[in-house]
Order: sequence, then structure tokens, then C-alpha cells
Amino acid sequence: GGYPSVVRPRDPSLFARIIAIAQCFDALTSARAYRKAPFRPDLAQKMMLERGGTAFDPVLMKVFINMIGVYPIGTLVLLGTGEVALVLAPNPNPDYLHLPRVKLLFGTRGEPVEPEIIDLAASNGAGPRDRQILRSLDPVTYGVNVAEHFHQVTAA
Repeated sequence: GGYPSVVRPRDPSLFARIIAIAQCFDALTSARAYRKAPFRPDLAQKMMLERGGTAFDPVLMKVFINMIGVYPIGTLVLLGTGEVALVLAPNPNPDYLHLPRVKLLFGTRGEPVEPEIIDLAASNGAGPRDRQILRSLDPVTYGVNVAEHFHQVTAA
């Protein structure tokens, strides 16, 4: 008949609340049978934050965002310079979560460039703040297979 009846309802454990956040993020950012195109990681975070406090523990959501960054690994982003880059790692400093380590893929005119890894927090301290993230992009539009870039990083 379905789920067993519960004599008295219990609050979900800490681990269950953590798993709920991770499972939802994975479901939103992965292709599924019911939704072929996954959501961009930053959009998935935004959707989850909007439900924080009701569907998710708000404190755990904050910890989750601090762990994966404002722009999670694998997010394709447009920089203020017009360059397009792929987020490789979040900034470990919570004050600079918006300035992750990225891999440049396309130059200012949209041309493919020799990949270069840049720490946006370090590059922004030395000169103009052009290399800040303006917005995330759809990797399919740019013909970027995100998984290929991470295979190269881990194989190196």
C-alpha cells in the first residue's frame, strides 16, 4: 500500500538534510529521462536557494554554496573582457566565492584560444577588474563538452 505508517513524525537527520541538497543539485544539473537538457549549475543553485527554509535547511544550503562556490565547477562563464572560460575550482576564500579559478577557452572575439588557467581573484588584484564574471553561458551553444576539459585536467 505504499509507505509504512509512522506513529509519530520525526525530523530528518542531519545526513538526510545534506543528502537532500546534494541529490536535488545533482538532479537539476544532470540530464534525466524527463528532462534532456540539464540546468546550468548557477541556475540550479538559485532555484534551490529560493526554496531554502522550506525545502532545504538554510544553514546547510549556505555551507553547500560555500563548498562549491557561486559558480560551481563546470560552469561556462562570460568574463567582462568578452572572454569565455570554464570554472575549474571555487575560490577557497569565502569572501571571493564570485572569483573562481577558470580555464580560458575563447578570446574576446569568440575565437578559440590556447587554454590558460587563471585565478580570477589573483588577476583582479593586479589590474582592472575586467576579468570578473558577467554571467553563465550554455556550454551546448558554444560546442563545449565540459567533461572533456576535466578529463584533461585530471589526466595531467
